[in-house]
Amino acid sequence: MNDGAAEDAQKPIWARRLALVRAPEAAEPLRAAVVIALIGCLRGGMAPVYLGGAGVLVALLLIGPQGVRWAKATGPFFLAVVAYDLFGLIAHLRGEVLVAGPYELERSLFGVLDGDRVVVLAEFFASRTNIAADVVFGAAYAVYLYFVPGMSIVLLALGRDRPVRVLGLAFLATHLVAFAIWLALPVAPPWYVMEYGFGPAKLDVPGNAAGAARFDALFGIRYFEKFYAQSRNPFGALPSLHVAYPVLLVATVFREHPAFRVVAGVLLAAVAAAAIYLCHHYVIDLLAGAGVALVSFAGASWWVTNRTRTPAVGPQ
Repeated sequence: MNDGAAEDAQKPIWARRLALVRAPEAAEPLRAAVVIALIGCLRGGMAPVYLGGAGVLVALLLIGPQGVRWAKATGPFFLAVVAYDLFGLIAHLRGEVLVAGPYELERSLFGVLDGDRVVVLAEFFASRTNIAADVVFGAAYAVYLYFVPGMSIVLLALGRDRPVRVLGLAFLATHLVAFAIWLALPVAPPWYVMEYGFGPAKLDVPGNAAGAARFDALFGIRYFEKFYAQSRNPFGALPSLHVAYPVLLVATVFREHPAFRVVAGVLLAAVAAAAIYLCHHYVIDLLAGAGVALVSFAGASWWVTNRTRTPAVGPQ
């Protein structure tokens, strides 16, 4: 042990942990924590959530070298959640909502014959629902949000920091690109067209669980009703984040254990089918979501490979 290491070993543990927070490797997650905390102070009722997220990042930095790596890998996830919340404050700045155009494009590309007319797939399945499909696809919609953080925790526990780092950056980039598209080209989802028609968009409509309401009714719960009641942007159909999330997972675990690939692949198939069956998205929305996710993942992978280094933090 050299003199520097011996001197560090003699310091109290709190001093060594504080040194980790001040180390260059901790700069990025520490900046993220500061930004999240500052925004939280301005968000009133949301302040506890923001401060809690910032506190988690700081706590990870204080754990030790592994915590520093975890904080660097997970910081972008926290920033994505913050960005999603803040988007609600600017959603009213969106352009003219596209209602008839996306429907007609969907019908021309993926329309199916229903009796004597061609309809979009969401309309086709809306008249052909059954309990089994309501349960399977409702469940897929209910749990898809938790697979990204869940898989990230598993990979971190296995020491696979780099894939989580890429996933986190891609997750953040996917949201930022989606927000830009939602503002520039807001698209009404199928449920809106089926309920309100092709007239000028009703900008004050609340979020709608659409076909997912059947899942709530089957189990006597209000999960989807409450979830979509909080939506500040019912016109964010394209690109579909419902599909973007599992696409990011598939890309992340492509070189991991086969079991992970199976889980991610099944989730992607189930959520994509659910998005159509429950009348939340068109096929064009899903393709756009997948495209944004793949481009974001490729960019994040390049960034981690070429512009960042693995934190050189030794054991404490």
